[in-house]
Amino acid sequence: MIIKLRRLSNCFKSLSSSIIDYGLIHKEELRLEILFNIPHGENLFFDQVFDLFDEKRNGVIEVEECVHALIAFSLLDLREAGCIEREEVSQTDVLIAVLTKPEMNLSDDLLDVIIDKVRSL
Repeated sequence: MIIKLRRLSNCFKSLSSSIIDYGLIHKEELRLEILFNIPHGENLFFDQVFDLFDEKRNGVIEVEECVHALIAFSLLDLREAGCIEREEVSQTDVLIAVLTKPEMNLSDDLLDVIIDKVRSL
């Protein structure tokens, strides 16, 4: 897990400093760096994916927002296949029940973020 977090941190730092080093990933910056083949302007799929990460709806992805979204994804990817399969989405209620167990030791704020992300899929 620590290795994954380091990779995530390095990736975030690289993306957030690709044009201007200010510690945030701007929507157009992400489009240029990762999805350069998407034409400038409106792209519904790209916009929806970006909006899943941009919790504050301020047009940038902060490192905390990135972590929240990736935690939600990894919790849904029960088979660790790198994608969320239909069967895994149907198990959302079970996942929420597991997350709310006291031994999970998740803060209420983080739990709310994860549950919101899960339900938005």
